[in-house]
Amino acid sequence: MLLNHKAISKVLGAVLALCGTGMLLPAAVSIAYSERSSAVGFAACAAPLIIAGIFLITRPSKGISELRMRDGFFIVAASWVLMSMAGALPFVINGDIPSYVDAVFETASGFSTTGSTILTDVESLSHGSLFWRSLTHWLGGMGVLVLTIALLPKLGIGGQKIMRAETTGPTMDKSSFTVNEGAKKLYLIYFGLTAALFAALMLLGLSPFDAINHSMATLGTGGFSTYNASIGAFGSAAVEMVITLFMLLAGINFGLYATALSGGIKKVVKDPELRMYLAVIACASVFIAVMLTVRNIYADFLQSLRYSLFQTVSITTTTGFGTADFDLWPVPCKLV
Repeated sequence: MLLNHKAISKVLGAVLALCGTGMLLPAAVSIAYSERSSAVGFAACAAPLIIAGIFLITRPSKGISELRMRDGFFIVAASWVLMSMAGALPFVINGDIPSYVDAVFETASGFSTTGSTILTDVESLSHGSLFWRSLTHWLGGMGVLVLTIALLPKLGIGGQKIMRAETTGPTMDKSSFTVNEGAKKLYLIYFGLTAALFAALMLLGLSPFDAINHSMATLGTGGFSTYNASIGAFGSAAVEMVITLFMLLAGINFGLYATALSGGIKKVVKDPELRMYLAVIACASVFIAVMLTVRNIYADFLQSLRYSLFQTVSITTTTGFGTADFDLWPVPCKLV
């Protein structure tokens, strides 16, 4: 049961390098907002991670064999632990989250797109740390390993075993794509949807910082916001509806987007998973809206539908954004 150590070290090196490179973005954001200590914290963490990653990647490739399934499972498990532990360091160094244990929790929540938080006052964080929280969501939403797989041919390693160990549910049609081509296509779709949401939020009046953070958190289906009141802080029905749409899109199997782009629209429309997904959301939203209207929680049915639809999509896709305190809703609504 020996592991393929040489190949594994190269993949983990790529993960470390990607994580370190990602930290340069919040460092730049911190510089833009004149947050010197935050910028130094991110840069100080990024440099050793990139150096360590490059060292592992550039080690001699002689004797490296194809990855096996157990290698794939080990890489997936080790990568999540490494990313969570390394990604927590800037929070501690710049003082935004002094406790390393708390910082690891926050980072693991981000990369896994869980969205749980130990923070009671999100708005007290530096802009760099807020951006890093959202970026961990975005990277974790599609999967850092999926991005790594797209780069593996450069390392002379196949990524199919990692893809099998990393992904859950339906994946892309293997007759149409190789694993590496599929990973690249998935990320292009992911990036395109993120860019589209960013543009839409900018048009609705959000600042570039708020727009990019909420775009990453939405497409990553994680729900970290830059405000304590989450999306409710904007008080805008238009913003809520746009984010609702993109949460809905982010919750769809991305393999279907690739199929649609390849001309398989009819196959997508007939997909039973997609139909069930949309039907559950539609039925739940209408039922909750009717209940909220009957109980006079909101002024009328349209207002009830506004809040029920947003919360239903947010919870169904596990995004976790909020616009209303649904704990005050009737028990049948919470049950549904």
